[in-house]
Formats: sequence, C-alpha cells, structure tokens
Amino acid sequence: MKVIVTHCFIVTFALCASAQDLALYRAREHGALARECLRVVDQDGLPVADAKVWGGLQTGGNLRDFTPISGVTDTNGEYVIQGKCTNRIRCDITKAGYYRSEFLLTNYGYSHEVKAGKWQPHGDKHTIVLKKRVDNGKLAVPDKRKHISWGIPLYDKWLGFDLEKFDWCKPHGIGNHEDVLLYFTRSKKSNSVFRFTMDVSFTNNLFAGAYVMKKDLSSDLKTLSLANTNETFQSEFHYVRERNEDGKRTMIWLNENEYLVFRTRTTVEDGKLNYAHYGCIQGQWSPDLDSMDLEDGCFNPAPNDASIEDGFYLRNTVRDYAEHEKNMGQLKGQNQ
Repeated sequence: MKVIVTHCFIVTFALCASAQDLALYRAREHGALARECLRVVDQDGLPVADAKVWGGLQTGGNLRDFTPISGVTDTNGEYVIQGKCTNRIRCDITKAGYYRSEFLLTNYGYSHEVKAGKWQPHGDKHTIVLKKRVDNGKLAVPDKRKHISWGIPLYDKWLGFDLEKFDWCKPHGIGNHEDVLLYFTRSKKSNSVFRFTMDVSFTNNLFAGAYVMKKDLSSDLKTLSLANTNETFQSEFHYVRERNEDGKRTMIWLNENEYLVFRTRTTVEDGKLNYAHYGCIQGQWSPDLDSMDLEDGCFNPAPNDASIEDGFYLRNTVRDYAEHEKNMGQLKGQNQ
C-alpha cells in the first residue's frame, strides 16, 4: 500500500510540474497578460504629466510582432502598460523640454512566472526619471565626434591637459591651463604582451579632483545635470591596460558605463575653497599604445557653476554642430 501511495504522489507531482511548464511554454510562445505600472518624475522627484509613452510588447519572433504601447501619463505622472506579451517590453518616454528616457524589460518571459494567463509579478511599479533640459549647449566640449583620441607627446613625464579646450597644454597643444596632470608609460613585447599605464593627478590644484559615477543608461542625458559640490573629490587615479605572457589581463580604467565629475582651476582663500570650475569626462578613458582615448566630456567655463549638462547626444541633436565646429576652429586659430 505504501508503494502505491508513493507512486501516486510521484505521478501527481510530475503532472503538476508538467502543467506549470506547459503554461510557461505557451506563454512564451503565444503570450500572457503583462502589466507594468510606470511613474514618471523629473530629477527633483516631481511627477511629469502628459509625457508620451510609446513602444511595444513583444508577441513573436519578428520586429513587427508586437502589441503597441501608446498613451500619456496622468496628472500623477502615472501610466499602466498592459497587454499580451511573450518576452520583451520596451517603450520611450518623451516630453518637450525633457530628455528622452527608455523603459526596457528584456527576457521578460524567462524572468517571470505565469499564473492564470498572467505574468507574475503582475503590476510591478517602476519609477522613470525624465530629466529637464536646462543649460544644454552652453558648455565647452571636445571638437570631435564619437570616440576621441589624442596622440601622447611624451612618456615618463607629467603632461598638462586643458579640460576646457580638451587638448594638451603648450607646447604640445593649444591648452593654457593644467587642469589635470597625466603621466604615461608603455611597454610592448608583442600584440599580445603589453602594459600601458596612465596616472591622473589633480594635485596641482588645491581641493581639485574627481569622483566616479555610473551612467544613466536609460536616459539620453547619461550624466547628472549638476555636479555634487559636497562630494569627496579624489585627487589621483591610476589606469592600466595590461596583458602578460600567461594571457592574464589587467584592465583598469574609466569604462564605457562610467563618468568622472571633476573640479579644477580652484582658488583658495583663508584655507577654504573660494572658486572652482566643474565638468565631466565620460568613459571609456584609457591609455593605448601611443594615444589617450576618451568617449566625451564637458567643461563649465563659469566659476562655481556646477552644471555639467552636456554630452555627445546633445551635440548631435540639439546644438548646431556645424556652427560649433566652425567656432572651435576659429578658437584654435586664435590660440595657435
């Protein structure tokens, strides 16, 4: 009798497990009802009403296989995404005067359970930040697009770099201010055995330095709008790209998902910080065989103005880039 009971228990358990697996399989193939609750706020946490929400819930294997998402947030900045979905949810949230943000849930069907034809958890709440456009286009930026590279003029010696003109200080470039000091070394035995280092120092300016932040990958403005002037500013950084003969790699640098908020050109009065300039450097910032590479950056020329609202996206979509390049060319001509 015990054998029969045990056998029945095993069969029943197997049938239940199969039913759950079958329901999940059907949901992934044909869809189940998804529900996600969005609350859209600005960088001060205030609700953003009438923001447009548009995108789709995946319902098949092709790009056109989706249930549309289309609507606007209510007076509380809220919007509910609801519809049949097989795996992925993506939408843009936009409003005039704000930076676009993205809401994305990948592998939805593989990170959620399904019960009674509904994805679980059902009705999760998400906060989306829409950052206001305030001072875009007013800061000094590199006069190049996409990945930026500078040839390294000297090794084993400190070099001044101007973070407003984004160039080496004279005589190696057009820079006038040693906003940061850089020291490079290199050793290369072959394409697979090498060591490149870059030391970064703000020690030539009292109270100068930088701190590391993670990029906001969901927003078109990847950085903060304002530098945190009360943050702890680190005065030195050490970056390494190395691969030894055993194939072991050491890669320490400002990576593509990070940025540095810096403070430089400081003046001190009675032992206290009086004036300073702020800006940011976006990764990837690293040494290479004969160059220094970085993704992007900006410098605020107004003293004690903590705005760092700028970046590659802005220069491609908001600013008249051709006019900007022309102005930068004239500036270079004046300083050479």
